[in-house]
Amino acid sequence: MLKYGIHKRDILYFSTISTKANNGSFNSIREKIIMNIVNHNMSKFANDIIYGEKWLQLINSTNIIIDKITNNLKITNHNKILLERGYNNILDSNLSKIKSNLANVDFVINYYDNTKLLHTEPIEFKFNSKKLSSVPQLIQDNDAHIECPSTIPTFIEYSFNNLLNENMMKELDLTKPSFEEYNKYMSILFPIKKWYMKDIYNDFFKQLRLKTANNKIFRELEKKVRSDYISIYGKDRISIEYIKNILIKQTKKKFILYDNNKFTLHQIDCINIDNIIYIESTSKFALQFTDMINIYEYRLCWKNTNGILNPAWKFAIKKSL
Repeated sequence: MLKYGIHKRDILYFSTISTKANNGSFNSIREKIIMNIVNHNMSKFANDIIYGEKWLQLINSTNIIIDKITNNLKITNHNKILLERGYNNILDSNLSKIKSNLANVDFVINYYDNTKLLHTEPIEFKFNSKKLSSVPQLIQDNDAHIECPSTIPTFIEYSFNNLLNENMMKELDLTKPSFEEYNKYMSILFPIKKWYMKDIYNDFFKQLRLKTANNKIFRELEKKVRSDYISIYGKDRISIEYIKNILIKQTKKKFILYDNNKFTLHQIDCINIDNIIYIESTSKFALQFTDMINIYEYRLCWKNTNGILNPAWKFAIKKSL
């Protein structure tokens, strides 16, 4: 039986740890479930013979965390709450149609007095985490969408020249595309799942995926290219001011972390935001910063198949001091 696009057995996604490859699709279902619990009456699911107990537990946990957020905000004159999904998983073509307050968040809670919108509260949902420093990433930025000084190459440009070099193209027996074509595909904000089966990608990228899947030479070079880029250009590419701006945006969000059948509420404390400094990184693929409260990491990785599509920077709290 389906209701609001959800099957009763989908509750099992809240007790199942996904593989890295399935993490996005699993989280999308979890987010849809949370939204429907807040926006609709899901009591019939709680009466199900097989899954009812699990549904009741999640419904109660969701209502408790939403009530906690609301009580902390001290919004007393609302008579309706609606949860609205953000555009973290929506393709580029739809971005212009989405309200700005939905940018780079999982949800917003909309508080209404009848039809009058009183307040919106940005929410991030993280599964299987007890604290923010255990969350693998708080946000993810595409390399192509971060402003780059004119004196240094973007990582997309650097990988084009150094990863897809002449020797590697001979090794893979591939003809290198133009930079304009390469940059076009690297700059897609949200890669389509199973992209290699879609006609929007040309044959070069499909062949690159096929020929590099188990190619140790390519994998080793890919790691070296990332490491070299961080070493040579990292601090010029990612400024302290840019990290401050990331943190300012993150402090405005409420994070709801789900672990052991319940949600906990978290928020980033950045009272020393003007004192952020670079520190020596423990990873050759990342830059690290501290505000003397937390150690933050900005890691250079790939949003889709390693070394092939969509280089990105993942921002996370490495640990609390």
